Parts: sequence; structure tokens; C-alpha cells
Amino acid sequence: MAMKRCSECGVHKPFIEFPESHPGKLRTRCRPCYRAYQREQARLYYARHQAERVHAAAAYRDANREKVTLRNREFWRTRRRKIEGN
Repeated sequence: MAMKRCSECGVHKPFIEFPESHPGKLRTRCRPCYRAYQREQARLYYARHQAERVHAAAAYRDANREKVTLRNREFWRTRRRKIEGN
């Protein structure tokens, strides 16, 4: 079986353990290491752009106040039924 060494953990693993970056080309990190890398990059991205997300959400709420109010009322109406049903 063909093997490849993960650049992150250094373990030799079969090719099936490496996701494709492009058709026919394998990534340098194995699947578990690549998933951990993606999670870390996502965490860093959201931390760096938190102020932008907060501002965008506030702008949307201001521009769509009625829509947001109706959605929240419906959410809490169905949520209350679920809570009372238990």
C-alpha cells in the first residue's frame, strides 16, 4: 500500500488518509491534522473579524427591524410550546 508522511504529525499513513487539494493532488496534512488546522484557522478568523460581524448584525437588525421582530416572536412562540410540552 502506498504511504505518505504527514507534514504536521510526522506519521506515515496510507494515501486514503490524505484529503485531495485538487483532483489527483493530496494535501500535506492527514485528515485529522487538516481538520484541526481548519478549526484553528476558523477560530482565528472569527476572532479577528468579530467587530465586523457584530456591526453587520446590528446593521441588518436596524434595516430589517420588523422582519427580525416577527422571526423572534415566532421562535419564542414555538420554543415556549416545546418547553411547556415537557
